[in-house]
Amino acid sequence: MAFVDLSDGTKIHYIKEGNGEQVIVFVHGNLGNHIWWEASIDRLPSRFTAYALDLPGSGHSPETGIRHTIKYLSEILAGFVDTIGLEKIFLVGHSMGGGVCQLYAMNNPNKVKKLLLVNSMSAEGFQKLWESGTERLRTFMSSYEQYLSAMNGIAAYCTEEQIFKRAITLGHKSSEQVYMEQPQTMYEANWFDRIEELVCPVLYLYGKEDQLLPMEQCVRTADAITDCRLVLLDNASHCPMVEVPDVVNNYLEDFFQ
Repeated sequence: MAFVDLSDGTKIHYIKEGNGEQVIVFVHGNLGNHIWWEASIDRLPSRFTAYALDLPGSGHSPETGIRHTIKYLSEILAGFVDTIGLEKIFLVGHSMGGGVCQLYAMNNPNKVKKLLLVNSMSAEGFQKLWESGTERLRTFMSSYEQYLSAMNGIAAYCTEEQIFKRAITLGHKSSEQVYMEQPQTMYEANWFDRIEELVCPVLYLYGKEDQLLPMEQCVRTADAITDCRLVLLDNASHCPMVEVPDVVNNYLEDFFQ
């Protein structure tokens, strides 16, 4: 396994695939990890080099104990990009990771060529998980059966069964902060008054059957971004990269020119 030590001592696990000149960095969502991106990475043409990191407390990256605000996670992403030595990148973020990528792109406009959002939390934050109550969140953490039921619901059209199984098996081992703190910090987050600072071209993909992420919030965010195209995907819910991976990669390859 590959790890990198950031300047503050934070240890981040990541995978790297390919040796192309065009660099993509993939960022997962809450209870996610690098495995969620394997279907996308496996389909990339040779012109790309792909990185997928595990945020603190997720995947194989150890917990830091620092509060998991979206701002903090975007700073982790910044530290990863700088420590690896990446220059201009293409950036992809899913769900909470899409929020992380939005903040990163706003705060580092010279680093991001283009941004692809996949069922990303909006610039108004994400409320549903926290509003479901801490007892339910603790149940997900303590009961694999309840956790599995929830994961099946957010990837209802999954076609990548082996990737999905490995991703959620690792995801269930996420830290308590990932389970309990990230839903709260997503609830608290709101950068809608800054969204015009996101100046790179953005493609916003949204699985139309998503029962977790409110479409109306995503539409408002997409409309407020200066250069953004919103695409609604059929036969996909919250995780299009494992539900309609060929469709997602067709859009990715066309957009990242």
